[in-house]
Amino acid sequence: MRLSERVFRVARSFASPATTVVSILISIGSLYVAYDGARSSNTIATQALATATQANEIALGRIREPVILQFSEFGDDNFEFHFESPADLERELKLYVSLENDGRKSVEGAVFEVVGIESLTHRVDNPSIVLKNLPSSVLITTFNSAVQPNGSVHFDIRKLVLQYLGKLAPRIVDKNATYSTHVNVVVTAKGVGEAVAVGAPLKLAPRDRKLWKIVFKAGVLDSEIAKKIVSEPYIPNRVFSPGY
Repeated sequence: MRLSERVFRVARSFASPATTVVSILISIGSLYVAYDGARSSNTIATQALATATQANEIALGRIREPVILQFSEFGDDNFEFHFESPADLERELKLYVSLENDGRKSVEGAVFEVVGIESLTHRVDNPSIVLKNLPSSVLITTFNSAVQPNGSVHFDIRKLVLQYLGKLAPRIVDKNATYSTHVNVVVTAKGVGEAVAVGAPLKLAPRDRKLWKIVFKAGVLDSEIAKKIVSEPYIPNRVFSPGY
């Protein structure tokens, strides 16, 4: 047998298993692509069915179109605020949060609920001094103008925080000591023309609540600027149209 024939047979003997392996890998890849495509199609179909069902329920008047107002997903908000001196309160819209209308209905106002977290409320220079039995506070507000779908609003949080601190202050002996507290803040939107605010399902408004850190001195509440902010019905805010 010539050398070229031997080389051909040896090459063919190695090529046959390799070809089989490649074929198997291609088959596995094809099965995965088919499975993944079917799974994606099922997911899309399920979502479409849920959307269609919700639209039908809304059309029949069984449920209302959700009004959605959420804390901004972007921006410079770090949700840490300082209320240690009256000077911190002097300027409007210096201490604010950004909220976005991610629904399909315009929003004219909102309800904010503040709930203190006991394990995260303590004196800064002595964390063993913890405040217990923390209060909660609710603030209802109306914006300067309606926040359109895809629009946003900057909301001044001074009155919101001062109201809560006013309930917390009686538990503090040294009004000049610096305390740190974390609070859970939940916002519920009030649609244009609606009598009350109505919460949206969590899956549609996953950012309707945030954890805020407040560093404060209880003595600030005795300042004239703090008393003025708490007593005034108007709360500074700035509404932005879509695409601003």
